[in-house]
Amino acid sequence: MAWYDTPACMEQRQELFVLAKRDRSDAEEARFQELIALVKKCDAYNKAAEDFVNGAP
Repeated sequence: MAWYDTPACMEQRQELFVLAKRDRSDAEEARFQELIALVKKCDAYNKAAEDFVNGAP
């Protein structure tokens, strides 16, 4: 569903992917949790855009 992603969302997804693949320090874990929340917001934006394109009310 990343078709509608903004450049910021794409960067956040890439950073999340990198952090997800390795052990994290406490600071990195905090950033990882922050990125999860940000990516969820991107997903909600993507869903709204998809619904708009598909004609949802």
